Amino acid sequence: ARVSIHQVKIVNGKVRTSLVASPSESRRRRGVGFSWQDLFEIQAERVDLENTAVDLDLPTLKSRARFNARSVEIEKVTEKKGAYYDVAVQLGEFSAETPPNFPYPKTVDSLRFAARLDSGGVEVREFELVREGTQVEASGHVSGDLLRGAGLHADLSLKLNGDLGRMLDFLAKRKPETGNSDSEGLPQGHVSFEGRARMQLDRVPETLSASGVLRGESIAYRNYRADKVEVEGSYTAPRTGTSAANEIVVKRAVIESKEVDKRGGHQPGLGGRIEIGAFRY
Repeated sequence: ARVSIHQVKIVNGKVRTSLVASPSESRRRRGVGFSWQDLFEIQAERVDLENTAVDLDLPTLKSRARFNARSVEIEKVTEKKGAYYDVAVQLGEFSAETPPNFPYPKTVDSLRFAARLDSGGVEVREFELVREGTQVEASGHVSGDLLRGAGLHADLSLKLNGDLGRMLDFLAKRKPETGNSDSEGLPQGHVSFEGRARMQLDRVPETLSASGVLRGESIAYRNYRADKVEVEGSYTAPRTGTSAANEIVVKRAVIESKEVDKRGGHQPGLGGRIEIGAFRY
């Protein structure tokens, strides 16, 4: 028989759980914990966690995550057309054990999001991630099988704010955490981006398509320096299985630096403003 429970709430606790329980785990029932599958079976309408340490096993992704659930609210809503879940989450001190080819950083300073989940995917109302001074904000739709974690397609309004070198390092699929980064050859500086992005979440560098406005400060690349840069355009990753390179389309660009007057023969004149029209790279 199934049991209907209105709310499960854990405060200042510790939870060890699995996103999808294996049959052997269901039979053993050893230790203290619960599975999301247990919640589905007992028909829990709402789950709340507050200041709770969570150890989450993700067997379909061959991964495990540990984090502090500062606030987690999961509510099941049933309507005539079907059921969905409203989720509001604030996490801190996030770390993960993942396969070597996992495309994302394994640690996060904080994560906050609000979303609606149903059989068709996720409607992201609010998403904010902070890691080592880089901030990501997003909203939009993610379609696909969440339990498998593969083949998830995202169409998002996106805001980025942080270090340009780290962002490009990620897109170039380098590995700064292992000391194999080639970030010395990448542009450096602080940037912000606001626009729209489409991607497959488990293959971001290979599938990313983005358009919007990129603004930068204190930008440096090789022997070039600029105090301010603003570029409006788009970026498209090359299609898998082709020899094509990344495509960058610029609608307009403005580059500015503080003007420095020429002095004698030892200090050349520097700075000024450059406006660039549309081009494709």
